[in-house]
Amino acid sequence: MKFLKTTLLYGCILGWISKILCRDCTFNVISFNSNNVFVDIKGYKYKMTKIDPDVPLYAVTIKNLENYDIIKYHYIADNEHEVIERHLRTYTVNTYNELFNRFYTIKHVPHLGFPTEDIWNNEPDSPIFDDSYTPTVIITDKKNRKFFHNGRSMTLPRVDIILKDSVYSFKKVKVESRDLRYNMFSFKIKLPDNGISGVRTLFFSTTETDPTMMHQLIYSDILQAIENPSSKAVPCRVYDKHGRGKGVYILQEDTTSKDFMVRHFLKTDGLTHDEISAKTGSILLGSPRADFYWSKNSKASKEYKEFKIIRNFLRKNETLHDLKHLSKALHDLNVGSKEEIEAFSNEWFDIPIFLKSLAVQYLAGNWNSYWMCLNNYVLYSNPLEITDSNDSKKIKHYFFENKVLYSFGTEINSEINQYGDELPKQTYNTMVDRIWGVYQDDSKYRIAIIKLLEGGLTKGMFEKYLVNIVKYIFNPVTMNNKIKALTIKLRDEVEWNSKLNRTHHGENGKIYTVEDFENEIEGESNKYNSWGLKRWIKERAEAIANEFGITWYPSVINKENSGYLQYVKVEPISHDDYMIELAEERNN
Repeated sequence: MKFLKTTLLYGCILGWISKILCRDCTFNVISFNSNNVFVDIKGYKYKMTKIDPDVPLYAVTIKNLENYDIIKYHYIADNEHEVIERHLRTYTVNTYNELFNRFYTIKHVPHLGFPTEDIWNNEPDSPIFDDSYTPTVIITDKKNRKFFHNGRSMTLPRVDIILKDSVYSFKKVKVESRDLRYNMFSFKIKLPDNGISGVRTLFFSTTETDPTMMHQLIYSDILQAIENPSSKAVPCRVYDKHGRGKGVYILQEDTTSKDFMVRHFLKTDGLTHDEISAKTGSILLGSPRADFYWSKNSKASKEYKEFKIIRNFLRKNETLHDLKHLSKALHDLNVGSKEEIEAFSNEWFDIPIFLKSLAVQYLAGNWNSYWMCLNNYVLYSNPLEITDSNDSKKIKHYFFENKVLYSFGTEINSEINQYGDELPKQTYNTMVDRIWGVYQDDSKYRIAIIKLLEGGLTKGMFEKYLVNIVKYIFNPVTMNNKIKALTIKLRDEVEWNSKLNRTHHGENGKIYTVEDFENEIEGESNKYNSWGLKRWIKERAEAIANEFGITWYPSVINKENSGYLQYVKVEPISHDDYMIELAEERNN
């Protein structure tokens, strides 16, 4: 009996020591068109197997590996060894879903930050927008229906989305193409059921407008930082089912979709499908000339024909009549009255969100939106924010940016840019009273710009947002830190993308090299853009600093440390009073 107890005790001690000194580790790798995949650890090869026979993701669990040391390893696919050496940290028991021969699996990029108490809370996370990881998306096309060749809309048999620690597979996925003038045209897919954590509509945006692949990522992060409801964005690699690379795309939420509005405005727990639909409002997409026109005797169907109704809350006529009531309220708004501004913002149209959007449009040179083109923006009327009075019904509207393809000087033409190389140095006031007419039948004025930025207390509000975005975000210190991290993360993606065979040939198609990537970031100008990315940011920030007599924050501001700064509070204020406020800040 004594011997048995001693043996059991000894066995327990050995087991305990084994647990401390050893670990069971699971390795995961994506490898296309491979028959035999192994992980090599110190010359020992361990065969890996597919988790799903239709997904090129292989895994193996290896027992009793050292727990106290970093494990060095690499993968082998059909006798081809990776050219990189990987490391698994101590006490870590599994890898993420690594891609064969890609150096970075996880690369954290700092999120921009802004010191504000005005938090947009209705924005649940989804694993697909974890920007530390680059997803792999596999598109299965129909036989003899070459989607990546002709871009025809269709129903795809299957789409697989591989995230860092999960795989989502969908069948019968609807797809629509956009921007066929590019080799890597954009496209949109509609996932069935609940999609990925409620994200059902995904937009894959072409990167052929931007050699850096960064513009859309930076723009999205700025909007997120200043607490504007907006689409999140991450880079992703897209392949067909045969493992042929189709390109690096910017994967993002679709701001014209019902599921985007549901995620940003509703708490859906416990709600039925019908209840969700009943609480989701109208979605309007502005196309060229879409503006807040108002005249007493005009018909809404004629006045707002440039708006595409993506979704009606009740009826088409009611959606347009709501827009007409909003336009009249904007027309009647006294921008010299703080009380009227606050009432208008609470009941009709969120002014802070709109003014912040305008500030970023100006700073980043986003010319294909409301201010410069009256185009490509979204209005949402929220049925959960209806104010009924004796004589009218007021429904609150929100402004959203939509698929920002052209920013930081990209493809801007001489009709919009009247200042040539000096454009980033110009004050925003050059764009307030300007006569536009930049395309056929374009309006001469921008109604909301004239109303809100010519004068009154909304002009000072806009300027305060503009100045503080430059102080904490849009300046060389913070932005260069963001760009540096993105450069490291995206360089391999640019190189991989540059070597792909294009099956679709658009009239504006481009294939960027790593040299183009570097020149667009660091250069004064390049063959694709009149301004390098860093130069645009520097000149725009300096223009604001000189105009308003400010200096930006001397150290990097990010999401983590911005909460320690004094909050920026923006209320209706005149231009003159704001200039006095800035002078007092300089003297303190």
